[in-house]
Amino acid sequence: MIKYSFILSTLGTRETLSDVLHSVDWFLSKRKDTELVICTTNPNLHSNIGRIHYFTNPGNTHDGKYYMWRHASDLATGEYVVKMDDDIKFSKNFLDNCDRFFDAGKVLVQPTLVDAEGYILLSHYISSYTISAFRREFVKLFDLGFHRYSDANLVDNLVREYGGKSVFDHDSYCLHYGYPVPGGVDSTQIKYRENLTQFRDWVEDCRRKNNFKRVDLTRYFVIDSTRLTKYDEDGNWNLAKTFDGSFGTWNPPSSSEKISQLENHISQLQNHIDQLENSLSLRIGRKIPLGRQIRKMLYPNDEQNREGS
Repeated sequence: MIKYSFILSTLGTRETLSDVLHSVDWFLSKRKDTELVICTTNPNLHSNIGRIHYFTNPGNTHDGKYYMWRHASDLATGEYVVKMDDDIKFSKNFLDNCDRFFDAGKVLVQPTLVDAEGYILLSHYISSYTISAFRREFVKLFDLGFHRYSDANLVDNLVREYGGKSVFDHDSYCLHYGYPVPGGVDSTQIKYRENLTQFRDWVEDCRRKNNFKRVDLTRYFVIDSTRLTKYDEDGNWNLAKTFDGSFGTWNPPSSSEKISQLENHISQLQNHIDQLENSLSLRIGRKIPLGRQIRKMLYPNDEQNREGS
């Protein structure tokens, strides 16, 4: 009988996905009452871990991820669902702690949030932090999947209506790769770079509020040394920019594809130079000494040929 169903909604392109799936696979290998249900819009996503279900038009919600969480729950068979993203992973003691809480009548368990350096960011409930385990019946009861931010609303409603039965677990952890710290991945994306100062300030503020307490990532989390590399000597890890199709991530461009892309960029740049060269203003500019100097810089061979003829 399945007790816990990890439900994962993913576009199947994040660099962290391989490491996340490997981490979940550790739980699947240790416990026979656990499953993984993946819902994705990426037809090229393949994995020998869990069950994958594909969607071409996953509802009318924001990028479909909320709907896919809902559908993953419908496809799950566990008594409890563990809602997760493709850039987080749980500490190895999370489900054991969930056993203790759920057996005592609790309805929701949230692990403590840490960043990629192991610093604690959140050690108390906050509505936008939605990574948690809860009874599967609450997915439909609180409408997960029908509108944007429905995951935050679900957790918020559970905490409000079952306050005494909702637990923020200080002894288990969720590692989130999405913050701008060494080892963070999403911070390299454009939307994060544009708000980098805001995210850094938030991270620094959270670290300060938690007295800069830090956990040993190698002790609490599944670390796959073939996919991760140390970035310093204090035991922390940085995600290597590698991809493994067997774990469900996309393949990087080949060397020939990279060369072709580079040649295309060079060709486009040459077209821009030709357009500039043929422009009226530059033709007029050639008549003056400065224009001839510019011409000589852009096309030194042409100038040498003219001088020799």
